[in-house]
Amino acid sequence: MPDAVGSYIITLTVSDGSLWSAIYSRAITIENPPKGAAISLPAGHNLMMLSGTGGDSRTGAVYSISESDLSKSTELFSFHGLPGINSSSFSQSLVAHPNDGHLYTVLGSTGLYGRGALLKYNPASHHVELLMSIPRLFPSGNEIRNVKGTLLFHPDGKTAYVKADAGGLNQSGGVLQFNMDASSDDYLTVQVIGEFGATGTDYAGYPIAPVTNLMWNGDNRLLSVFVAPRGSLYWPGFELTASDSNDLSKPWVISGFGALGARGRHIAVNNDTVVHFVSSNSPIMESSGRSGGVGEVASDCRNPIGAFFWRAPLVFSVCEGVTSETPAVLYETTISGGPLSLRHSFSNWKNISIAGLVPSKVADNMYMTVTDYLAKFLVDSVADTGLTVAPPFVSEITKPNYSTKTIIQGGGDKGILFIGDPAILNDPDDSINDRYVSVLSYDGGENKRGAILTYDRADSSVSMTSLGFSKGGFPFGKVTKNSAGDYFFAVSDGERGRDGGKVLRYDSALGELAEVVLPRTKRPGLNHVESASGKLYSLGIDLFADTYELYSIDTDSLGYQKEGSIGQTSDEISRYALAIDNNNAWFFTGDALNCVDLFTNQLNKVQVSLSGSDEPVRAVEFATPSADGYFATRSTSGANAAIHRVVNDCAAPIISSVITGLSDAPSTALLASSDGNFYYGTEGGKLMQFDGVSQPVIVASFDNTGVVGFLTEDAEGAIVGVLSNGNALEDKVFSYTIADGTTSSQIVPEDRPIDTFYPGFTEIN
Repeated sequence: MPDAVGSYIITLTVSDGSLWSAIYSRAITIENPPKGAAISLPAGHNLMMLSGTGGDSRTGAVYSISESDLSKSTELFSFHGLPGINSSSFSQSLVAHPNDGHLYTVLGSTGLYGRGALLKYNPASHHVELLMSIPRLFPSGNEIRNVKGTLLFHPDGKTAYVKADAGGLNQSGGVLQFNMDASSDDYLTVQVIGEFGATGTDYAGYPIAPVTNLMWNGDNRLLSVFVAPRGSLYWPGFELTASDSNDLSKPWVISGFGALGARGRHIAVNNDTVVHFVSSNSPIMESSGRSGGVGEVASDCRNPIGAFFWRAPLVFSVCEGVTSETPAVLYETTISGGPLSLRHSFSNWKNISIAGLVPSKVADNMYMTVTDYLAKFLVDSVADTGLTVAPPFVSEITKPNYSTKTIIQGGGDKGILFIGDPAILNDPDDSINDRYVSVLSYDGGENKRGAILTYDRADSSVSMTSLGFSKGGFPFGKVTKNSAGDYFFAVSDGERGRDGGKVLRYDSALGELAEVVLPRTKRPGLNHVESASGKLYSLGIDLFADTYELYSIDTDSLGYQKEGSIGQTSDEISRYALAIDNNNAWFFTGDALNCVDLFTNQLNKVQVSLSGSDEPVRAVEFATPSADGYFATRSTSGANAAIHRVVNDCAAPIISSVITGLSDAPSTALLASSDGNFYYGTEGGKLMQFDGVSQPVIVASFDNTGVVGFLTEDAEGAIVGVLSNGNALEDKVFSYTIADGTTSSQIVPEDRPIDTFYPGFTEIN
């Protein structure tokens, strides 16, 4: 079925290999393309708005909004697909929910904020759903990062837990709790319930995150174990205990557990006893309690993966071996330790890494994810190394003879790197044990951005459900309309590459999207501005170098060109927009105002504040070509907001203050309006008018909210923008008519959420 509006001829003929049937043709007209497909712009005066979380997949959409009635909107297109797999960490795994018939996973370094994404998968229907992008969390003032661990569900299924390896106190990471109770008002909210750098009873706080998966140690107690530092075999384990077993959202209590040290992320835990490996070569398998333990040397073991229950009370452990020198082996013991029996040597597995494992709860089967040890190093390589990588596989190991059987084979579009533990979904009403077994493929799928592969025991088939986007996802920033009538905007997740994002061009006449390919790790800017040469310029970020980057786009060839790196940043999406006047590009980088002559590429800069306490607000605005520019600052201390003038001399810009001591801090860049004034929004929900000289005056006021993003003057002479109090369900759009001073506002519909990073509207027709 065509996915664009138009008239088409459909032709059909049938052949049996030697004879052809008559040709049958039929004309069809597509007036309403499939939901999410791009369409041409509607007639009339309209605005365009980006949504980072709108559309069918909740991964982004672009809307046309009527200027005469902001409640009327048309979805021009939405982004279909899901976040791809951006991290190759083996701790990312599919996990079965205790009772709802679905598998879940947390993927690291992806989603709207780049902090991870929680996905829900139905192996029977192969449907995947993005439940949430993990938000930015700042416990102890340090943002949580590296959220990529294995989910652990509470036995009742109403909460789930995962580790983060960085952020929080001492940048040590912490434990996140998800509300998974669909009947709760707090469904899909997330909070940090413990920080590995914090102190507690018998726990001193540590500078790193524990290595093992989170495990339950009795009722409502979470346990994880560290790799002990060099020179010591043991550190106390990290234990969290719920302060209220009837309300797990209340604070949890941190304490230490015994003296443990672990190699491998799997441990077996039962009522204050932990079975774990210590050291990597000829390691010791220990059964430890709060006050000590017993151990036995596993002489044939190299590189332990860990210990686990396999039909409790039996405990098994796996070691992956070393290249072709020593094979992977399987041991059996008990929770209390004792004899360590070698049960199987996987002598046919050479040069492998064991990415994960899961034992069956209803059958004598275990499933292991096995990959070539070179795959992790070569999977993203763009060069032809000449090295051969063996396809990954999921192996079924069956007692009592521990025979192995490959049930999922990689290679081709299924990928060369499987990651994490497989997951088993058992339906109590299904007579087939271990009916579905699923695994993550890092580079599989139609987009090579990841896939979920599922083995169905009913017919021994293997299905593939692709992750990633065919064009892009999570749009952000301001739409730019160039002189040719095309529209350009940024997305933070693109078809190619795993890190930066892409710029997309929307052809409004054809209703089609095209992608501007940016180098990996390059994040596009908030806005794109057309220069006299017809090129688009923007201020993006090099995520690898942590620098701002000025770049250009040829709108004909859609070619990208780096123009220069300017200033350091820890931001992942730029907080500053770019302005062009007289072929000079003006933009902020932290506390500096920069000007680049686009003819010579000469850069000049001036400090905004010598003390560094003043933060520029978004961008410089020029009322007319060659006129001086104006911009606002707000203080990081919350006082002394101000408006400044900059002399329009790119070779020697000079800043002077015009208005100081503003009590309501500006929250948007200034907008030069057709009436000769500037307008800006404030954190306190005011729309201010400024004539360039006198004290700003309030022209519109909105209660219990703030003005966010950017302002636009539409073709009907109204200033339009966005209001937000931090609750997306209460976001509003507003309009202020310059001629008569009337205002209006309305709640943004839940199915049309605004852009997360730089909300606002662009005049389009």
